[in-house]
Amino acid sequence: MLRVALLSTLICGCGRISFDPGTGGGSSGDDGSIPKDTPDRSDSNGDAPPAVCGDDTCNGTETCKSCVGDCRTASNVCGNGECGAGEDSANCFLDCGPTPRPWDADEADLLARINTLRATGITCPMGTVYPAEGGFTLDAAANKAARDWAWERAHLSTTGFTPCNLADWNTIAQINGPTDNTARMTNITTNDANCNQVMNPASQTIGIGIASDVKDTLVLLYN
Repeated sequence: MLRVALLSTLICGCGRISFDPGTGGGSSGDDGSIPKDTPDRSDSNGDAPPAVCGDDTCNGTETCKSCVGDCRTASNVCGNGECGAGEDSANCFLDCGPTPRPWDADEADLLARINTLRATGITCPMGTVYPAEGGFTLDAAANKAARDWAWERAHLSTTGFTPCNLADWNTIAQINGPTDNTARMTNITTNDANCNQVMNPASQTIGIGIASDVKDTLVLLYN
């Protein structure tokens, strides 16, 4: 199972680390559903009906932040935080974010910095000594998941230990705030949990997601 670190300037400790309370969601509608025997939910012009939070349909204007019950789902729907099959920046900006992505160069640079740290070795803040270690290689699936989750958190300002598409990660720490890689590396080396996760010799592959919108977010997923 992938192990994840979403790093935070405010975090401490290890394992599942709390960053900001709550699930990042809540119904924004009146939670009234269309009666099950309603034969036609289109309007008189044949257009799609308006979004109704609570009708078990995430229709592309609702999100897992505005309507948890409809959009916090593993289904491939616009609004669940994952840029899934058939979705792109044009038809589901909510899930896919901008194209081209503005953060690709930052992600490549951060990977190089992390690998330099691993090649050098470090003593983490609580005293664990890590000798020189081989660098990470990018894992395509982890990288896609990290980018999706980073954009979800940055754009929708979601919180908690599970992304909107309900993917289950084993170990979570969270970071929001640093806007450049120097600050991100400082967070990694000065926070004991983050330091241990990055330096863990059992981890050989990584996914890196950086995004900036409502807030700045970094997601690291390890194999």
